[in-house]
Amino acid sequence: MPVISNAQVRGFRLQNHHLAQSQPISALSTIVGACGLQNTPPYAWLTASHNRLPAITRTQLTQALESNKLLLQAWSYRGAPVIFPTEQASIFLTALIPEADEQPWIYTRGL
Repeated sequence: MPVISNAQVRGFRLQNHHLAQSQPISALSTIVGACGLQNTPPYAWLTASHNRLPAITRTQLTQALESNKLLLQAWSYRGAPVIFPTEQASIFLTALIPEADEQPWIYTRGL
């Protein structure tokens, strides 16, 4: 069995979370879709986006979420608000659909 070093694990994670190098603004959907961006505390997703896309502005990110609807925010994994590409909604939300014999999850019923 191959031995994997801590540095290799860190490198893999950084690369796959798009943190190893700056990305162009045009990659927004790909970057956000890699794992979604948790939005707790509020607006944390803006910092996470800026760490990956340093050239993007807060206005551009807000427009992508609120005006252009390129991005969507919803309760998702672990009951946290997560930002993800609208086109990937089924990937991030399907796990919240209850099985036939289950009650709806609190986050899908509303409060």
